[in-house]
Amino acid sequence: MKAATGYEYEEIKTIIEEDKNGKKKTRIEKVKRYQPPNPTAMIFYLKNRAPNEWNDRRELLVNTKALEQERKQLFLDMIEADVVDADYEAVEESVEVEEGYMEPDNSQL
Repeated sequence: MKAATGYEYEEIKTIIEEDKNGKKKTRIEKVKRYQPPNPTAMIFYLKNRAPNEWNDRRELLVNTKALEQERKQLFLDMIEADVVDADYEAVEESVEVEEGYMEPDNSQL
């Protein structure tokens, strides 16, 4: 949650300095920093907090009970029928050969 919304934190640095006489002094610095919101953290927070509203995948529940009964009845009717009529149209194919074209001889392959 903190990463998704951004937050302030305190950073502590310990600095060791040496003066002109060679004497060492330690100095502690406290600095307040701000971590901006992280978009990836926002995405995960929203997907986990409210998955119905923010999740990428949606589940659809479809009631196919009526369609299933119709398919079963159609299948049973087809099995019981002696002849099943099919709609089709006969198409004649013709092959035209251009003048000067010779068929390759496949016997040598």
